[in-house]
Amino acid sequence: TLKSMTKKEWIYFEETKGTGKIATKTYYLTELGQHIFITWLREPPEEIHEIGTFAGKFMFFSLLDKETVLSHLNKEITFREKQVQDVRYRDRKIEDLQPSEQLDEDKIMFYLDSLHEFGTRRMDTYIVWLKRAIGLIEATDFGEEI
Repeated sequence: TLKSMTKKEWIYFEETKGTGKIATKTYYLTELGQHIFITWLREPPEEIHEIGTFAGKFMFFSLLDKETVLSHLNKEITFREKQVQDVRYRDRKIEDLQPSEQLDEDKIMFYLDSLHEFGTRRMDTYIVWLKRAIGLIEATDFGEEI
């Protein structure tokens, strides 16, 4: 949280009087905060994480050298392709479901299958995007890291 990062002296803020009673806080990284942030950014993605976590790092890849960026992207692709391989065609049947008036197995499976289809399309699109990003980055020369 911003409060904990301020306490750790990774960030500081300046308050500006806004209209009415609400003041606006603008946050800035301290030197220590910049070091912590760049260290985190350089770390390879963890094996298990949400796509949004990787996307959060991706937003700041301009601060990294090309080799590190490509390494992160390739690791993410490898992880996601294995994830697809492990779960795409698994048996999704619910074991030990006790059907009742409220729990119709066919109806439940219809919705679960629909959700699974959404997830597979989302993951396929994500992997295609990662591969396209690699191609674009490999073809681009932005120079050295900042």
